[in-house]
Amino acid sequence: MTPEELTYLAVLLCSIPAGLLFKGRGPRFRQWVGSGLGAGLTLITCGPHALHSLVTALGTWLLLRAVPRRCGDAAMLWTFGYLLFFPHPGAVGAP
Repeated sequence: MTPEELTYLAVLLCSIPAGLLFKGRGPRFRQWVGSGLGAGLTLITCGPHALHSLVTALGTWLLLRAVPRRCGDAAMLWTFGYLLFFPHPGAVGAP
């Protein structure tokens, strides 16, 4: 197995007992611990590339707050615009 496959298998196997941790707990506990585990698993599997997911999610959240009536269109433009820009930042003079 490749290192990526082993990491994926470890994440899957650790997710099962992690679910038992949430059983019978309150919603605040599940929110905070679930967010922490999700962030940790994302960093383990994606490493520094998780930053792109964070940028996309934060940009979408800002759009949801800024233009609630047109948030679907704005979020689609933002997400696909980011995906189009990211591979070619030099086209607009970015390093």
